[in-house]
Amino acid sequence: MRKKIVLCTLILLCIFMYSGVTAFADDSLGLVPIENTDYYIKQDGSGFYVNITDSEGNKLVETDFRDVEPRLGEYDTIKVWYPEGMQDLSAGLLDKNLNVIVPRDFYSSVDFVEKDGKVYAKAESAFGSESVLYEINTGDENTEAPSEEDAGGNSGAELVPIENTDYYIKKDGSGFYVNITDSEGNKLVETDFRNVEPKLGEYDTIKVWYPEGMQDLSAGLLDKNLNVIVPRDFYSSVDFVEKDGKVYAKAESAFGSESVLYEINTGDENVEAPSVENSEVNGGAESNKACSSWAEESIRIAEEQGLVPQDLRCDYTGNITRGDFCRLAVQTYIAASGKDVDLDAPSPFIDADDPYITAAYALGIVSGVGNDKFAPDNNITRQEAAVMLNNLAAALGKENNSPKTEKYVDESYFAKWAINEIYKVSGMKSGDTYVMMGTGEGKFSPWMNYTREQAIATMLRLYSC
Repeated sequence: MRKKIVLCTLILLCIFMYSGVTAFADDSLGLVPIENTDYYIKQDGSGFYVNITDSEGNKLVETDFRDVEPRLGEYDTIKVWYPEGMQDLSAGLLDKNLNVIVPRDFYSSVDFVEKDGKVYAKAESAFGSESVLYEINTGDENTEAPSEEDAGGNSGAELVPIENTDYYIKKDGSGFYVNITDSEGNKLVETDFRNVEPKLGEYDTIKVWYPEGMQDLSAGLLDKNLNVIVPRDFYSSVDFVEKDGKVYAKAESAFGSESVLYEINTGDENVEAPSVENSEVNGGAESNKACSSWAEESIRIAEEQGLVPQDLRCDYTGNITRGDFCRLAVQTYIAASGKDVDLDAPSPFIDADDPYITAAYALGIVSGVGNDKFAPDNNITRQEAAVMLNNLAAALGKENNSPKTEKYVDESYFAKWAINEIYKVSGMKSGDTYVMMGTGEGKFSPWMNYTREQAIATMLRLYSC
């Protein structure tokens, strides 16, 4: 009888092992096996899977698995969503050994195509530029799983000093910065630096984006000693205001509730000021209409030419959203072309029913962010604006065939899908200037947010070409 029990146990163990699931993972760690591999995805208690790990829960690839089944897909691949702090804009692909096929570069989706007898992963840019093909190796050449340091596209990491501090930000090879570190690369603050220059900003502060996995919902602020001024609390933006002789960081909630003021001081602590309505902070409607001095003339002319919808004639220094950019773009198209657009067409997006967004999409000016979504309330960056402006120029028959030839010094930080468009709009003449220009010191600052007054000024330049 004992022999039969032992034999049955061995048979069951063999079946379990050869089913492709590692047998001895600690259930208390919240690990879910990826079928037919030696790897796991970790449940974080929020309803999502996060990170690929070994059987002991050690992180191998940092990723967000909210749209992926814990099993191999076509061609023995694993579709992932890299946590760039942007919603549905970071699709990627790994092989069964966790080697990177499609890197983290703000793709909205990854599909498979066959071409010339080979199989490719077709990665669609989230911002309407050309798709990119990555060949899938169906052989066994890549057999070694990446280490934690190299997994997820982090090979070739380097440290970039934050000027006038003892700290660094880590350039991970994906086109943007991640994490604040010491001189040896030891992580001090986990953050996504895609919109921040490696230097101190106003009042010796560092604006950061905490990696919450959603676009523009985690803005924060640190002082030069890395003390937290604006904490991690789903803010969409952080600006500076003066009130009663003091300087505050004004943090805007991503969900439309009241803004919060955090006092900026020169000590080691930063205190939270009482929350106030936007109108109170801005001193009423008149001050809310204020714009930067350089933009005054451009805004006046753009409004006279009918390029700016009435409800966008305010908050000029604030960041512009994808939805509002569409309204400016369509209004500019109508004024420049003299043509009407269809404002009654059904929306192709499940999260946006704005006729101007639909019209901009139909004109090829913008595209969605994946999963039939548009994310109309998300802010846009300068490189996104460059792509959209170039698309608008093409719709108007004004596309530039003589791009800027002098390279920007921060080109290595450009996303692949935006490189050509950045140089096209930077070389597009409008009178004695260009449709879009750099930010100084030979930089373009691709990850910096784009403001409403900047968008209006560039729309006017494009209109005047």
